[in-house]
Amino acid sequence: GAAADPAKDDGDGKVDDDDGDDGPPSPSSSSTSSSDALMSDDDDDVDTPPEIDATAVLTDAMTKKEEGNAAFKSGDLTKASRLYRRGAASLKPLNRNNGGDEQVKSLLLSLQTNLSMVCYKQDKCKMSRDVATKALSVDGTNVKALYRRAAAHRKLGDAEAARADLREALKSDPNNKAVQKELLSVRRQIETNKRKEKEGMRKAFGGSGLYEDKEEEERRKREEKRRKKEEEREAREKRKKQWEDECVERLSKNEPAIGFEDWDKERKKKEEEEEKARKRAKKEEDDRRREERRKAREAARAAAAESSSDEEEVLNERELAMMRGYKKTADGRTTSYFTRELSDEQKALIGCTAPKRLGEGGSEPSTSGELSSPSPTPAAVSASASSSSSSVTTKSASAWNRAGTWEERDTSDWCTPCLKRHLKNAIAAPEKATGYLAKVKEVTDMSGDASVALAGGKRRYIFDYHATVKYEVVYIGSGGDGDGNGEGEGGDNGEGETAAATGRVVATGSFKLPDINSTIPAHETEIDGSGGGWKKRPGSKHAEGAEECRGLLEGALRDGVAAFVAEFNARH
Repeated sequence: GAAADPAKDDGDGKVDDDDGDDGPPSPSSSSTSSSDALMSDDDDDVDTPPEIDATAVLTDAMTKKEEGNAAFKSGDLTKASRLYRRGAASLKPLNRNNGGDEQVKSLLLSLQTNLSMVCYKQDKCKMSRDVATKALSVDGTNVKALYRRAAAHRKLGDAEAARADLREALKSDPNNKAVQKELLSVRRQIETNKRKEKEGMRKAFGGSGLYEDKEEEERRKREEKRRKKEEEREAREKRKKQWEDECVERLSKNEPAIGFEDWDKERKKKEEEEEKARKRAKKEEDDRRREERRKAREAARAAAAESSSDEEEVLNERELAMMRGYKKTADGRTTSYFTRELSDEQKALIGCTAPKRLGEGGSEPSTSGELSSPSPTPAAVSASASSSSSSVTTKSASAWNRAGTWEERDTSDWCTPCLKRHLKNAIAAPEKATGYLAKVKEVTDMSGDASVALAGGKRRYIFDYHATVKYEVVYIGSGGDGDGNGEGEGGDNGEGETAAATGRVVATGSFKLPDINSTIPAHETEIDGSGGGWKKRPGSKHAEGAEECRGLLEGALRDGVAAFVAEFNARH
Protein backbone atom coordinates (compact mmCIF):
# COMPACT_ATOMS: atom_id res chain seq x y z
CA GLY A 1 0.00 0.00 0.00
CA ALA A 2 2.99 2.38 -0.05
CA ALA A 3 2.91 5.21 -2.59
CA ALA A 4 4.90 4.54 -5.74
CA ASP A 5 7.80 6.84 -6.57
CA PRO A 6 6.44 9.23 -9.20
CA ALA A 7 9.92 9.79 -10.55
CA LYS A 8 10.18 6.15 -11.56
CA ASP A 9 6.60 4.98 -12.17
CA ASP A 10 5.21 7.64 -14.51
CA GLY A 11 5.12 5.52 -17.58
CA ASP A 12 8.66 6.06 -18.92
CA GLY A 13 10.82 5.81 -15.79
CA LYS A 14 12.62 9.09 -16.55
CA VAL A 15 12.59 12.78 -16.10
CA ASP A 16 11.22 14.34 -19.24
CA ASP A 17 14.46 14.53 -21.25
CA ASP A 18 14.40 11.19 -23.11
CA ASP A 19 18.07 10.61 -22.33
CA GLY A 20 18.43 9.94 -18.62
CA ASP A 21 16.85 8.48 -15.48
CA ASP A 22 16.48 9.53 -11.89
CA GLY A 23 19.64 10.10 -9.96
CA PRO A 24 19.81 9.50 -6.19
CA PRO A 25 18.60 12.42 -4.07
CA SER A 26 21.25 14.40 -2.27
CA PRO A 27 21.35 14.27 1.56
CA SER A 28 20.26 17.91 1.75
CA SER A 29 17.41 17.60 -0.74
CA SER A 30 14.70 17.76 1.96
CA SER A 31 15.52 21.36 2.89
CA THR A 32 16.77 24.44 1.08
CA SER A 33 18.18 27.79 2.03
CA SER A 34 15.86 30.77 2.11
CA SER A 35 17.50 32.28 -0.96
CA ASP A 36 16.90 29.14 -3.03
CA ALA A 37 13.41 28.31 -1.77
CA LEU A 38 10.90 27.45 -4.45
CA MET A 39 8.40 30.12 -5.29
CA SER A 40 5.07 29.90 -7.04
CA ASP A 41 5.17 30.38 -10.80
CA ASP A 42 3.19 33.57 -10.29
CA ASP A 43 6.20 35.11 -8.55
CA ASP A 44 8.01 35.12 -11.89
CA ASP A 45 5.25 36.93 -13.72
CA VAL A 46 6.73 40.20 -14.84
CA ASP A 47 5.70 42.67 -17.47
CA THR A 48 7.36 41.69 -20.73
CA PRO A 49 8.25 43.94 -23.63
CA PRO A 50 5.73 44.00 -26.45
CA GLU A 51 8.16 42.36 -28.89
CA ILE A 52 9.59 38.96 -27.90
CA ASP A 53 12.12 36.89 -29.80
CA ALA A 54 10.30 33.56 -29.64
CA THR A 55 13.26 31.58 -30.97
CA ALA A 56 15.60 32.97 -28.33
CA VAL A 57 13.08 32.28 -25.57
CA LEU A 58 12.57 28.69 -26.71
CA THR A 59 16.32 28.12 -26.95
CA ASP A 60 16.87 29.52 -23.47
CA ALA A 61 14.04 27.39 -21.98
CA MET A 62 15.42 24.25 -23.67
CA THR A 63 18.88 25.00 -22.27
CA LYS A 64 17.48 25.39 -18.74
CA LYS A 65 15.63 22.10 -19.09
CA GLU A 66 18.81 20.25 -20.11
CA GLU A 67 20.78 21.88 -17.30
CA GLY A 68 18.00 20.97 -14.86
CA ASN A 69 18.08 17.35 -16.05
CA ALA A 70 21.82 17.24 -15.51
CA ALA A 71 21.45 18.69 -12.00
CA PHE A 72 18.71 16.17 -11.23
CA LYS A 73 20.88 13.26 -12.30
CA SER A 74 23.72 14.52 -10.12
CA GLY A 75 21.37 14.72 -7.11
CA ASP A 76 21.29 18.55 -6.84
CA LEU A 77 17.52 18.89 -6.54
CA THR A 78 17.65 22.54 -5.43
CA LYS A 79 19.47 23.61 -8.57
CA ALA A 80 17.25 21.40 -10.76
CA SER A 81 14.07 22.92 -9.33
CA ARG A 82 15.40 26.44 -9.84
CA LEU A 83 16.30 25.76 -13.48
CA TYR A 84 12.96 24.06 -14.26
CA ARG A 85 11.08 26.92 -12.64
CA ARG A 86 12.95 29.63 -14.53
CA GLY A 87 12.56 27.79 -17.81
CA ALA A 88 8.79 27.51 -17.29
CA ALA A 89 8.52 31.18 -16.31
CA SER A 90 10.40 32.30 -19.44
CA LEU A 91 7.82 30.52 -21.64
CA LYS A 92 4.80 32.19 -20.08
CA PRO A 93 4.80 35.24 -22.41
CA LEU A 94 4.58 32.84 -25.39
CA ASN A 95 1.56 31.02 -23.92
CA ARG A 96 -0.64 33.80 -22.57
CA ASN A 97 -4.23 32.63 -22.12
CA ASN A 98 -2.96 29.20 -23.20
CA GLY A 99 -2.66 30.48 -26.75
CA GLY A 100 0.87 29.24 -27.56
CA ASP A 101 1.74 26.81 -30.32
CA GLU A 102 2.25 23.08 -29.73
CA GLN A 103 6.06 23.39 -29.41
CA VAL A 104 5.72 25.96 -26.62
CA LYS A 105 3.04 23.94 -24.79
CA SER A 106 5.03 20.71 -25.05
CA LEU A 107 8.18 22.27 -23.60
CA LEU A 108 6.18 24.06 -20.88
CA LEU A 109 4.46 20.81 -19.86
CA SER A 110 7.82 19.00 -19.74
CA LEU A 111 9.36 21.66 -17.47
CA GLN A 112 6.35 21.79 -15.13
CA THR A 113 5.98 18.01 -14.73
CA ASN A 114 9.72 17.72 -14.04
CA LEU A 115 9.45 20.53 -11.47
CA SER A 116 6.48 18.74 -9.84
CA MET A 117 8.54 15.56 -9.55
CA VAL A 118 11.48 17.42 -7.95
CA CYS A 119 9.15 19.09 -5.42
CA TYR A 120 7.73 15.67 -4.55
CA LYS A 121 11.20 14.26 -3.93
CA GLN A 122 11.95 17.28 -1.71
CA ASP A 123 8.83 16.44 0.38
CA LYS A 124 7.14 19.63 -0.81
CA CYS A 125 3.93 17.86 -1.69
CA LYS A 126 1.66 20.92 -1.71
CA MET A 127 3.97 22.68 -4.15
CA SER A 128 4.21 19.51 -6.25
CA ARG A 129 0.40 19.38 -6.41
CA ASP A 130 0.11 23.07 -7.35
CA VAL A 131 2.76 22.85 -10.10
CA ALA A 132 1.03 19.78 -11.57
CA THR A 133 -2.25 21.72 -11.52
CA LYS A 134 -0.60 24.53 -13.52
CA ALA A 135 0.55 21.94 -16.05
CA LEU A 136 -3.02 20.65 -16.33
CA SER A 137 -4.20 24.18 -17.08
CA VAL A 138 -2.11 23.89 -20.27
CA ASP A 139 -3.31 20.37 -21.12
CA GLY A 140 -6.02 18.92 -18.89
CA THR A 141 -5.50 15.36 -20.21
CA ASN A 142 -1.71 15.16 -19.81
CA VAL A 143 -1.03 11.76 -18.21
CA LYS A 144 2.23 12.76 -16.49
CA ALA A 145 0.69 15.85 -14.90
CA LEU A 146 -2.30 13.83 -13.66
CA TYR A 147 0.04 11.16 -12.29
CA ARG A 148 2.24 13.72 -10.50
CA ARG A 149 -0.75 15.41 -8.91
CA ALA A 150 -2.27 12.07 -7.88
CA ALA A 151 0.99 11.14 -6.12
CA ALA A 152 1.03 14.48 -4.29
CA HIS A 153 -2.65 14.11 -3.32
CA ARG A 154 -1.99 10.66 -1.92
CA LYS A 155 0.97 11.77 0.15
CA LEU A 156 -1.10 14.67 1.49
CA GLY A 157 -3.71 12.15 2.66
CA ASP A 158 -6.38 12.82 0.02
CA ALA A 159 -6.77 9.37 -1.50
CA GLU A 160 -10.12 10.19 -3.11
CA ALA A 161 -8.60 13.08 -5.11
CA ALA A 162 -5.68 10.83 -6.09
CA ARG A 163 -8.09 8.16 -7.37
CA ALA A 164 -10.02 10.77 -9.41
CA ASP A 165 -6.80 11.99 -11.13
CA LEU A 166 -5.64 8.44 -11.88
CA ARG A 167 -9.01 7.59 -13.42
CA GLU A 168 -8.71 10.63 -15.68
CA ALA A 169 -5.20 9.53 -16.67
CA LEU A 170 -6.47 6.07 -17.61
CA LYS A 171 -9.09 7.62 -19.88
CA SER A 172 -6.27 9.17 -21.93
CA ASP A 173 -3.90 6.16 -21.73
CA PRO A 174 -5.79 2.98 -20.74
CA ASN A 175 -2.68 0.77 -21.15
CA ASN A 176 -0.34 2.77 -18.89
CA LYS A 177 0.99 0.15 -16.45
CA ALA A 178 2.34 2.66 -13.92
CA VAL A 179 -1.03 4.43 -13.66
CA GLN A 180 -2.86 1.11 -13.36
CA LYS A 181 -0.54 -0.04 -10.58
CA GLU A 182 -0.87 3.24 -8.67
CA LEU A 183 -4.68 3.22 -9.02
CA LEU A 184 -4.86 -0.32 -7.63
CA SER A 185 -2.68 0.71 -4.69
CA VAL A 186 -4.86 3.76 -4.01
CA ARG A 187 -8.03 1.67 -4.08
CA ARG A 188 -6.57 -0.72 -1.52
CA GLN A 189 -5.59 2.22 0.67
CA ILE A 190 -9.14 3.65 0.51
CA GLU A 191 -10.63 0.27 1.48
CA THR A 192 -8.17 -0.04 4.37
CA ASN A 193 -9.03 3.47 5.56
CA LYS A 194 -12.75 2.67 5.46
CA ARG A 195 -12.25 -0.53 7.47
CA LYS A 196 -10.23 1.35 10.08
CA GLU A 197 -12.85 4.11 10.26
CA LYS A 198 -15.63 1.58 10.65
CA GLU A 199 -13.79 -0.25 13.41
CA GLY A 200 -13.02 3.03 15.18
CA MET A 201 -16.65 4.13 15.04
CA ARG A 202 -17.76 0.76 16.37
CA LYS A 203 -15.44 1.10 19.33
CA ALA A 204 -16.44 4.71 19.92
CA PHE A 205 -20.11 3.77 20.20
CA GLY A 206 -19.47 0.74 22.35
CA GLY A 207 -20.66 -1.79 19.79
CA SER A 208 -24.17 -0.30 19.69
CA GLY A 209 -26.32 -0.13 16.60
CA LEU A 210 -25.78 3.63 16.03
CA TYR A 211 -23.00 3.12 13.51
CA GLU A 212 -24.97 0.39 11.72
CA ASP A 213 -27.86 2.84 11.45
CA LYS A 214 -25.52 5.39 9.91
CA GLU A 215 -24.26 2.85 7.39
CA GLU A 216 -27.83 1.86 6.57
CA GLU A 217 -28.73 5.52 5.96
CA GLU A 218 -25.73 5.92 3.66
CA ARG A 219 -26.70 2.76 1.74
CA ARG A 220 -30.25 4.05 1.44
CA LYS A 221 -29.00 7.38 0.04
CA ARG A 222 -26.75 5.59 -2.48
CA GLU A 223 -29.63 3.39 -3.55
CA GLU A 224 -31.92 6.42 -3.92
CA LYS A 225 -29.29 8.19 -6.02
CA ARG A 226 -28.83 5.10 -8.19
CA ARG A 227 -32.59 4.75 -8.62
CA LYS A 228 -32.93 8.39 -9.70
CA LYS A 229 -30.15 7.97 -12.25
CA GLU A 230 -31.85 4.87 -13.59
CA GLU A 231 -35.18 6.68 -13.88
CA GLU A 232 -33.49 9.57 -15.68
CA ARG A 233 -31.80 7.15 -18.06
CA GLU A 234 -35.09 5.36 -18.80
CA ALA A 235 -36.87 8.68 -19.33
CA ARG A 236 -34.13 9.78 -21.72
CA GLU A 237 -34.42 6.52 -23.66
CA LYS A 238 -38.18 7.03 -23.87
CA ARG A 239 -37.70 10.57 -25.18
CA LYS A 240 -35.21 9.30 -27.77
CA LYS A 241 -37.76 6.78 -28.99
CA GLN A 242 -40.33 9.58 -29.33
CA TRP A 243 -37.77 11.69 -31.18
CA GLU A 244 -36.99 8.86 -33.60
CA ASP A 245 -40.68 8.37 -34.31
CA GLU A 246 -41.11 12.09 -34.94
CA CYS A 247 -38.06 12.12 -37.26
CA VAL A 248 -39.56 9.28 -39.30
CA GLU A 249 -42.84 11.19 -39.50
CA ARG A 250 -41.03 14.37 -40.59
CA LEU A 251 -39.11 12.53 -43.32
CA SER A 252 -42.33 10.94 -44.58
CA LYS A 253 -43.69 14.49 -45.03
CA ASN A 254 -40.48 15.62 -46.78
CA GLU A 255 -39.65 17.82 -43.78
CA PRO A 256 -36.06 18.14 -42.48
CA ALA A 257 -35.16 16.05 -39.45
CA ILE A 258 -34.18 17.76 -36.18
CA GLY A 259 -31.37 16.87 -33.77
CA PHE A 260 -32.23 15.22 -30.45
CA GLU A 261 -30.87 18.06 -28.31
CA ASP A 262 -32.88 20.69 -30.24
CA TRP A 263 -35.98 18.48 -30.11
CA ASP A 264 -35.54 17.97 -26.36
CA LYS A 265 -35.20 21.73 -25.80
CA GLU A 266 -38.40 22.39 -27.77
CA ARG A 267 -40.18 19.66 -25.78
CA LYS A 268 -39.08 21.19 -22.45
CA LYS A 269 -40.13 24.65 -23.60
CA LYS A 270 -43.52 23.34 -24.69
CA GLU A 271 -44.03 21.52 -21.38
CA GLU A 272 -43.08 24.66 -19.42
CA GLU A 273 -45.60 26.72 -21.42
CA GLU A 274 -48.31 24.10 -20.85
CA GLU A 275 -47.51 24.04 -17.12
CA LYS A 276 -47.73 27.84 -16.98
CA ALA A 277 -51.06 27.73 -18.80
CA ARG A 278 -52.37 25.12 -16.34
CA LYS A 279 -51.29 27.20 -13.36
CA ARG A 280 -52.82 30.31 -14.87
CA ALA A 281 -56.12 28.52 -15.52
CA LYS A 282 -56.11 27.06 -12.01
CA LYS A 283 -55.47 30.50 -10.51
CA GLU A 284 -58.28 32.03 -12.55
CA GLU A 285 -60.64 29.25 -11.44
CA ASP A 286 -59.64 29.73 -7.79
CA ASP A 287 -60.17 33.49 -8.09
CA ARG A 288 -63.58 32.94 -9.66
CA ARG A 289 -64.67 30.57 -6.90
CA ARG A 290 -63.33 32.91 -4.22
CA GLU A 291 -65.27 35.81 -5.73
CA GLU A 292 -68.45 33.71 -5.87
CA ARG A 293 -68.06 32.77 -2.19
CA ARG A 294 -67.46 36.42 -1.28
CA LYS A 295 -70.58 37.56 -3.12
CA ALA A 296 -72.61 34.79 -1.49
CA ARG A 297 -71.44 35.86 1.96
CA GLU A 298 -72.28 39.50 1.25
CA ALA A 299 -75.72 38.54 -0.03
CA ALA A 300 -76.34 36.46 3.10
CA ARG A 301 -75.27 39.30 5.36
CA ALA A 302 -77.48 41.77 3.48
CA ALA A 303 -80.47 39.44 3.73
CA ALA A 304 -79.89 38.91 7.45
CA ALA A 305 -79.57 42.66 8.06
CA GLU A 306 -82.77 43.35 6.14
CA SER A 307 -84.76 40.70 8.01
CA SER A 308 -83.46 41.87 11.40
CA SER A 309 -84.36 45.51 10.65
CA ASP A 310 -87.94 44.53 9.85
CA GLU A 311 -88.45 42.64 13.09
CA GLU A 312 -88.81 44.18 16.52
CA GLU A 313 -85.94 43.10 18.72
CA VAL A 314 -87.19 40.99 21.57
CA LEU A 315 -84.77 39.89 24.29
CA ASN A 316 -85.29 36.58 26.04
CA GLU A 317 -84.23 35.83 29.60
CA ARG A 318 -80.84 34.43 28.52
CA GLU A 319 -80.05 37.56 26.50
CA LEU A 320 -81.20 39.78 29.34
CA ALA A 321 -78.92 37.84 31.71
CA MET A 322 -75.99 38.41 29.34
CA MET A 323 -76.74 42.16 29.34
CA ARG A 324 -76.62 42.65 33.10
CA GLY A 325 -74.84 45.89 33.85
CA TYR A 326 -75.90 47.32 30.48
CA LYS A 327 -79.03 48.94 29.12
CA LYS A 328 -80.63 49.97 25.88
CA THR A 329 -80.87 53.67 25.02
CA ALA A 330 -83.84 55.28 23.31
CA ASP A 331 -82.10 55.09 19.94
CA GLY A 332 -81.38 51.35 20.37
CA ARG A 333 -77.73 51.55 21.44
CA THR A 334 -76.35 49.23 24.14
CA THR A 335 -74.48 51.18 26.79
CA SER A 336 -73.43 51.09 30.43
CA TYR A 337 -76.19 51.01 33.01
CA PHE A 338 -74.78 54.16 34.60
CA THR A 339 -74.86 56.20 31.41
CA ARG A 340 -77.27 59.12 31.87
CA GLU A 341 -79.48 60.15 28.97
CA LEU A 342 -80.18 63.84 28.49
CA SER A 343 -83.70 65.06 27.93
CA ASP A 344 -84.58 67.29 24.99
CA GLU A 345 -84.76 70.31 27.30
CA GLN A 346 -81.26 69.62 28.65
CA LYS A 347 -79.89 69.21 25.16
CA ALA A 348 -81.42 72.54 24.13
CA LEU A 349 -79.78 74.31 27.09
CA ILE A 350 -76.35 72.85 26.29
CA GLY A 351 -76.58 73.63 22.60
CA CYS A 352 -74.53 72.11 19.77
CA THR A 353 -71.43 70.32 21.03
CA ALA A 354 -69.95 69.50 17.59
CA PRO A 355 -66.32 70.70 17.11
CA LYS A 356 -65.86 74.02 15.28
CA ARG A 357 -62.86 75.70 13.69
CA LEU A 358 -61.37 78.61 15.62
CA GLY A 359 -62.37 81.99 14.24
CA GLU A 360 -65.71 80.90 12.73
CA GLY A 361 -68.27 83.68 12.56
CA GLY A 362 -71.30 84.05 14.87
CA SER A 363 -71.81 84.87 18.48
CA GLU A 364 -71.57 82.45 21.36
CA PRO A 365 -73.52 82.78 24.59
CA SER A 366 -71.43 83.73 27.58
CA THR A 367 -71.68 82.16 30.99
CA SER A 368 -73.73 85.18 32.10
CA GLY A 369 -76.29 84.57 29.40
CA GLU A 370 -75.25 87.61 27.32
CA LEU A 371 -73.84 87.32 23.85
CA SER A 372 -70.09 87.64 23.61
CA SER A 373 -68.42 89.79 21.03
CA PRO A 374 -68.39 88.33 17.55
CA SER A 375 -65.33 86.38 16.35
CA PRO A 376 -62.75 88.42 14.47
CA THR A 377 -63.31 88.63 10.74
CA PRO A 378 -60.32 87.65 8.54
CA ALA A 379 -58.66 90.67 6.90
CA ALA A 380 -57.35 90.76 3.34
CA VAL A 381 -53.64 90.19 2.93
CA SER A 382 -51.55 91.91 0.27
CA ALA A 383 -49.97 89.84 -2.49
CA SER A 384 -46.44 90.60 -1.31
CA ALA A 385 -47.28 89.60 2.24
CA SER A 386 -48.94 86.42 1.01
CA SER A 387 -45.91 85.55 -1.14
CA SER A 388 -43.54 86.24 1.73
CA SER A 389 -45.60 84.10 4.09
CA SER A 390 -45.74 81.24 1.58
CA SER A 391 -41.98 81.42 1.03
CA VAL A 392 -41.29 81.27 4.76
CA THR A 393 -43.64 78.34 5.15
CA THR A 394 -41.99 76.41 2.31
CA LYS A 395 -38.47 77.13 3.48
CA SER A 396 -39.10 76.54 7.16
CA ALA A 397 -41.52 73.66 7.57
CA SER A 398 -44.57 71.98 6.10
CA ALA A 399 -48.13 72.85 7.09
CA TRP A 400 -48.22 70.30 9.89
CA ASN A 401 -44.88 71.43 11.32
CA ARG A 402 -45.55 75.06 12.26
CA ALA A 403 -43.37 74.80 15.35
CA GLY A 404 -40.28 74.20 13.19
CA THR A 405 -39.26 70.92 14.90
CA TRP A 406 -37.44 68.10 13.08
CA GLU A 407 -38.76 67.30 9.61
CA GLU A 408 -37.02 65.27 6.89
CA ARG A 409 -37.88 64.83 3.22
CA ASP A 410 -36.35 62.11 0.99
CA THR A 411 -34.71 63.53 -2.19
CA SER A 412 -32.92 60.37 -3.38
CA ASP A 413 -34.96 60.13 -6.59
CA TRP A 414 -33.62 63.52 -7.71
CA CYS A 415 -30.13 63.45 -6.17
CA THR A 416 -29.01 60.02 -7.45
CA PRO A 417 -29.28 60.81 -11.21
CA CYS A 418 -27.98 64.34 -10.58
CA LEU A 419 -24.78 63.09 -8.89
CA LYS A 420 -24.37 60.42 -11.56
CA ARG A 421 -24.65 63.07 -14.29
CA HIS A 422 -22.00 65.31 -12.72
CA LEU A 423 -19.58 62.39 -12.33
CA LYS A 424 -20.25 61.21 -15.89
CA ASN A 425 -19.44 64.65 -17.30
CA ALA A 426 -16.01 64.80 -15.63
CA ILE A 427 -13.24 65.30 -18.19
CA ALA A 428 -9.59 66.27 -17.79
CA ALA A 429 -6.58 67.12 -19.92
CA PRO A 430 -3.25 68.83 -19.15
CA GLU A 431 -3.15 72.61 -19.53
CA LYS A 432 -0.24 72.14 -21.90
CA ALA A 433 -1.55 70.49 -25.07
CA THR A 434 -0.01 67.00 -24.96
CA GLY A 435 -2.57 65.19 -27.09
CA TYR A 436 -4.06 63.21 -24.16
CA LEU A 437 -7.55 63.43 -22.72
CA ALA A 438 -9.14 61.54 -19.80
CA LYS A 439 -12.90 61.18 -19.53
CA VAL A 440 -15.43 59.13 -17.61
CA LYS A 441 -16.86 56.29 -19.62
CA GLU A 442 -19.41 54.92 -17.17
CA VAL A 443 -20.62 55.31 -13.56
CA THR A 444 -21.59 51.97 -12.01
CA ASP A 445 -22.48 50.47 -8.64
CA MET A 446 -23.94 53.74 -7.38
CA SER A 447 -25.98 53.35 -4.21
CA GLY A 448 -26.99 55.55 -1.32
CA ASP A 449 -29.62 58.12 -0.41
CA ALA A 450 -30.17 61.82 0.15
CA SER A 451 -32.60 63.99 2.06
CA VAL A 452 -33.31 67.53 3.25
CA ALA A 453 -33.93 68.03 6.96
CA LEU A 454 -35.41 70.97 8.86
CA ALA A 455 -34.35 71.38 12.47
CA GLY A 456 -34.62 74.54 14.57
CA GLY A 457 -35.60 76.55 11.51
CA LYS A 458 -32.42 75.57 9.61
CA ARG A 459 -32.15 73.42 6.51
CA ARG A 460 -29.63 70.59 6.36
CA TYR A 461 -28.63 68.76 3.19
CA ILE A 462 -27.82 65.13 3.92
CA PHE A 463 -26.44 62.60 1.44
CA ASP A 464 -24.34 59.44 1.55
CA TYR A 465 -23.33 57.66 -1.67
CA HIS A 466 -20.66 55.37 -3.02
CA ALA A 467 -19.95 54.60 -6.68
CA THR A 468 -17.46 53.15 -9.16
CA VAL A 469 -16.26 55.31 -12.06
CA LYS A 470 -14.82 53.71 -15.19
CA TYR A 471 -12.66 55.98 -17.30
CA GLU A 472 -10.47 55.94 -20.39
CA VAL A 473 -7.46 57.91 -21.57
CA VAL A 474 -7.61 58.91 -25.24
CA TYR A 475 -4.66 59.93 -27.37
CA ILE A 476 -5.78 62.48 -29.95
CA GLY A 477 -2.38 63.35 -31.35
CA SER A 478 0.00 66.22 -30.71
CA GLY A 479 -2.14 68.56 -32.78
CA GLY A 480 -5.46 67.56 -31.17
CA ASP A 481 -7.52 69.63 -28.81
CA GLY A 482 -6.24 68.07 -25.61
CA ASP A 483 -6.64 70.94 -23.16
CA GLY A 484 -10.32 70.12 -22.52
CA ASN A 485 -11.22 73.80 -21.69
CA GLY A 486 -12.83 73.23 -18.34
CA GLU A 487 -10.92 70.22 -17.13
CA GLY A 488 -11.97 69.41 -13.60
CA GLU A 489 -15.30 71.24 -13.88
CA GLY A 490 -17.30 68.16 -14.79
CA GLY A 491 -19.06 70.12 -17.57
CA ASP A 492 -19.99 68.97 -21.01
CA ASN A 493 -16.99 69.89 -23.15
CA GLY A 494 -18.02 69.65 -26.75
CA GLU A 495 -14.53 69.97 -28.26
CA GLY A 496 -12.98 67.48 -25.85
CA GLU A 497 -15.75 64.97 -26.42
CA THR A 498 -15.41 65.28 -30.21
CA ALA A 499 -11.68 64.81 -30.03
CA ALA A 500 -12.04 61.86 -27.66
CA ALA A 501 -14.49 60.25 -30.02
CA THR A 502 -12.00 60.45 -32.88
CA GLY A 503 -8.89 59.59 -30.84
CA ARG A 504 -7.42 56.26 -29.83
CA VAL A 505 -7.96 54.77 -26.37
CA VAL A 506 -4.53 54.03 -24.91
CA ALA A 507 -5.56 53.12 -21.36
CA THR A 508 -8.62 52.33 -19.28
CA GLY A 509 -9.20 52.04 -15.56
CA SER A 510 -11.58 52.63 -12.70
CA PHE A 511 -11.86 54.64 -9.52
CA LYS A 512 -13.90 53.76 -6.44
CA LEU A 513 -15.59 56.62 -4.57
CA PRO A 514 -16.47 54.82 -1.33
CA ASP A 515 -17.65 57.82 0.70
CA ILE A 516 -19.42 60.71 -1.06
CA ASN A 517 -20.82 62.14 2.14
CA SER A 518 -22.36 65.41 3.25
CA THR A 519 -20.02 65.42 6.28
CA ILE A 520 -16.90 65.47 4.06
CA PRO A 521 -15.98 68.56 1.99
CA ALA A 522 -16.23 67.92 -1.76
CA HIS A 523 -12.53 68.70 -2.37
CA GLU A 524 -11.60 66.03 0.20
CA THR A 525 -13.72 63.26 -1.32
CA GLU A 526 -11.83 59.96 -1.16
CA ILE A 527 -10.95 58.47 -4.57
CA ASP A 528 -9.53 54.96 -4.45
CA GLY A 529 -7.57 53.60 -7.41
CA SER A 530 -6.40 50.35 -5.81
CA GLY A 531 -3.86 48.34 -7.80
CA GLY A 532 -2.84 51.37 -9.86
CA GLY A 533 -6.40 51.86 -11.07
CA TRP A 534 -5.53 50.54 -14.56
CA LYS A 535 -7.55 47.88 -16.29
CA LYS A 536 -5.69 48.40 -19.56
CA ARG A 537 -2.20 49.74 -18.85
CA PRO A 538 -0.77 52.37 -21.18
CA GLY A 539 2.27 51.45 -23.20
CA SER A 540 5.64 52.94 -22.36
CA LYS A 541 5.12 55.58 -25.07
CA HIS A 542 1.89 56.83 -23.47
CA ALA A 543 2.60 56.11 -19.79
CA GLU A 544 3.58 59.65 -18.76
CA GLY A 545 0.66 61.38 -20.47
CA ALA A 546 -1.85 58.83 -19.20
CA GLU A 547 -0.62 59.12 -15.62
CA GLU A 548 -0.92 62.90 -15.76
CA CYS A 549 -4.46 62.72 -17.14
CA ARG A 550 -5.52 60.23 -14.50
CA GLY A 551 -4.32 62.52 -11.72
CA LEU A 552 -6.19 65.45 -13.23
CA LEU A 553 -9.33 63.34 -13.57
CA GLU A 554 -9.37 62.79 -9.80
CA GLY A 555 -9.62 66.54 -9.35
CA ALA A 556 -12.33 66.72 -12.01
CA LEU A 557 -14.38 64.11 -10.14
CA ARG A 558 -14.10 66.08 -6.89
CA ASP A 559 -15.23 69.18 -8.76
CA GLY A 560 -18.17 67.16 -10.06
CA VAL A 561 -19.14 66.31 -6.48
CA ALA A 562 -18.88 70.02 -5.59
CA ALA A 563 -21.12 70.93 -8.55
CA PHE A 564 -23.66 68.35 -7.38
CA VAL A 565 -23.66 69.83 -3.87
CA ALA A 566 -24.20 73.34 -5.26
CA GLU A 567 -27.10 72.24 -7.46
CA PHE A 568 -28.60 70.24 -4.57
CA ASN A 569 -28.55 73.31 -2.31
CA ALA A 570 -29.97 75.58 -5.01
CA ARG A 571 -32.75 73.21 -6.03
CA HIS A 572 -33.95 72.30 -2.56
